[in-house]
Amino acid sequence: MKTKIFTLSILAWSILIQAHAQINRVEPPFWWTAMKNPQLQLMIYGDQIAGSNVSINHPGVIVKSVSQLDNPNYLFIDLELTPGVPPGSFEIKLSKEEKVTGTYTYELKEREPGSASREGFNSSDVMYLIMPDRFANGDPSNDIVDEMKEKA
Repeated sequence: MKTKIFTLSILAWSILIQAHAQINRVEPPFWWTAMKNPQLQLMIYGDQIAGSNVSINHPGVIVKSVSQLDNPNYLFIDLELTPGVPPGSFEIKLSKEEKVTGTYTYELKEREPGSASREGFNSSDVMYLIMPDRFANGDPSNDIVDEMKEKA
């Protein structure tokens, strides 16, 4: 009798685990506040999450739309981050039929001061990549290695 109850409880537990939508991955894994473009698109990957309703309760974060693909394991969430959105973590909740089926803690980091004025990739970087340091021999004493068959 005890083994039947134990077996039934294990079976019921495994069915409940399978029915619970689980978020396995979110891309990008975090974002920053005070960016120039207020739009953010998240790619959510999890088992059978298509058709889920998405809710976020964080001041300054607005869910604009949720896009589903043919693949039932992906969702795309389009968010708008209003000016002055506070940094911090918030829950992304997935629900079906008014039941929460999955949650994920997402983080908005504070943008570092001066990060918008960083110099990016320019023509001087290209020239550096075209002309590597291999043309300058800084230490000729290490050119010949006795253990190697071919000498420099």
